[in-house]
Amino acid sequence: MLREVAKELVERYFKAWLDKDEELFLSTLHDEIVIKECYGPIYEDKQACKKWFREWHHNENKVLIWNIDSLYFDEDESVMTVEWYFECMFEGQQAGFLGSSVIIFENDLIISINEYSMKKEHYKPYN
Repeated sequence: MLREVAKELVERYFKAWLDKDEELFLSTLHDEIVIKECYGPIYEDKQACKKWFREWHHNENKVLIWNIDSLYFDEDESVMTVEWYFECMFEGQQAGFLGSSVIIFENDLIISINEYSMKKEHYKPYN
């Protein structure tokens, strides 16, 4: 897989959350996707991810910001590491945190996402 294809998939995945766009979200995922969120939940297969996406976006829940700070890609392994800042309104509470994801691709789709959060006081931008 080429870096630009992987980058575009990740950007579309993030955009789907920002826009509450279920169709775009699902279009980035392999049928056998496994997503491990940084606070514990694991979603296995595309149908489980579809249910999670719908449930997450009920009421006024909304992703407010999901900025990509940096991307690293290993073309041989089809793996991308993404550092990001995430902010949302969830169940009436606004929250945000820094994190990173290790994303694996198969057949030009995302097949695995492992998310990790980090404390802001430990974060230093690479600029």
